[in-house]
Amino acid sequence: LDPSVFLVPGPGFGDLSHPTTRLMLELMKGNVEDAPIIDVGSGSGVLSLASVAMGASVVVGIDIDEAAVVHATNNAQRNEMEERVEFFLPEAFAQESFPENAVVLINMIRSEQEVAWQMTKCSLINPTIAITSGVRVEEREEYLAQAAQWGWKLQEEREEEETAEKNSE
Repeated sequence: LDPSVFLVPGPGFGDLSHPTTRLMLELMKGNVEDAPIIDVGSGSGVLSLASVAMGASVVVGIDIDEAAVVHATNNAQRNEMEERVEFFLPEAFAQESFPENAVVLINMIRSEQEVAWQMTKCSLINPTIAITSGVRVEEREEYLAQAAQWGWKLQEEREEEETAEKNSE
């Protein structure tokens, strides 16, 4: 299995340049193979496409931005994955037809996660595991309280700081 994914820059966030994306990919290893995946806030489709490359059984990406949905769909076509992943606006996603044992992926800050979770109606799905990233250190306790309201329990926590490249003269 070749886990390579090719992305063209565009309106959707997510191009492997952000530490939260790298953390998500690391946490996804061993958790997405043979699993149904819902990528909430899918942006460019990087996590959805990586899920396909990692052997997910079915993958759905959901984003509120129509341009991001089109862009992610184009990225799926570039990777010849369009038959294994679909991208939707929240109102077009039929969560009742999706398997209940989904792995949910969310890579955005806490306030955006809360809004996205409600807009996508994913709260009707009881995920087997939710892999999230993008929570600011100062919002950690607030996020854990929010996650507890969703019925989630913290299983693992990782942190990666952004590093600035220094140029020497």
